[in-house]
Amino acid sequence: MKYLFNLERPQVSFLFHMSIFLLSKRKKNQILENIRLLSAGAKGVSVGKTEEGKTVIVSGAVPGDLVNVRVKKSKSNYFEGEAIEILEYLMIFKI
Repeated sequence: MKYLFNLERPQVSFLFHMSIFLLSKRKKNQILENIRLLSAGAKGVSVGKTEEGKTVIVSGAVPGDLVNVRVKKSKSNYFEGEAIEILEYLMIFKI
């Protein structure tokens, strides 16, 4: 009888690939706190910086706000996310 895989030898490649997959998964629902939004970007987003200097692209807030951000996408150079809490609003009134 011929098997599709060898039962005597562990599936090294499968275990290796699964460990790489599990180790490379990024944190889900990461929260960035106290992000000051500095400028406006395209398509209604605002741009801020973390304390480490990494760029954060945020939807749901305006430049000047201080916000907490839920990260939706994490890249090596920047984060993309949405404002979940506005800690300080931009106060500009024109009379």
